[in-house]
Amino acid sequence: MITLQYIFSIALLTLGGLLAIVNARVVVNQMRGKITPSVAPFVGGIFLFVGGFLYPDGLLRSWAWVGLFLDYGCIPYITSASISICMDNIRYSERRQMLRLNYEAEGCSGSITIYPDKECIYKWRAKVGQSYGSMIMKVDEYKPDTQLCLSLEDIRVNLVKERGNWKIDSETG
Repeated sequence: MITLQYIFSIALLTLGGLLAIVNARVVVNQMRGKITPSVAPFVGGIFLFVGGFLYPDGLLRSWAWVGLFLDYGCIPYITSASISICMDNIRYSERRQMLRLNYEAEGCSGSITIYPDKECIYKWRAKVGQSYGSMIMKVDEYKPDTQLCLSLEDIRVNLVKERGNWKIDSETG
């Protein structure tokens, strides 16, 4: 029975360790600016924890919880994601809005909310098929009550105000 316990716990520790290495590599590549897949949340850390907890040696068993911190996809990922979500909620809160406008275009409608630092959230909804989406864009030019120009890499959206309503004048990308 103890031999089976050793084999099973070592297999879990090995698999959890490999997943933790893969997650660490993903994080390092993302810090270098490379496009990589996201981390595999929880799995590596849980395998390390369960493998350490099932190991017959009492010393390793008492340190099993460390596996939850060694794998970036577990506790560190939850912590950093929670902080990022909180910061975005503050950054894009309703009280920081400088301007919010609704627009209409052929086949779709939406809203644009402008924040300090020339950022805006551009939301759209297609009238046919009910597709929708949003993206964070930069404000290139804003002339109150006449014109608004937004951009994101090769995407550009120009809006003009006609008869009290904002309309998309041109869109590229």
